Amino acid sequence: MPAPRRSPPQNRVSERSRRTYTRAVKPNPPYMATVVVAIVLMVIGLSLDGTFFTIAPLNDIVASLLKTVGIAVGEGFAHLLIIVGPTLLIVGSLVRGL
Repeated sequence: MPAPRRSPPQNRVSERSRRTYTRAVKPNPPYMATVVVAIVLMVIGLSLDGTFFTIAPLNDIVASLLKTVGIAVGEGFAHLLIIVGPTLLIVGSLVRGL
């Protein structure tokens, strides 16, 4: 004769709360200031790169500002700005308060 089946105790921790290693990442929308800064960085980077479009007055202003700080404006700097824009949006959605 098989043993009778017992129901699980009522005070047992639920299966979902025990699995803390599978917590879902819930991204927050980034602040509007973060979005604006990311878009401005991408536009400046694309303008400095010159592949899609060039805004000559913007390039001159950015070059003169960075020259006073001592940063050389070139293709590498333009590519860095193009990469920093989307990265800032990703970090801004994952880190609260950015």
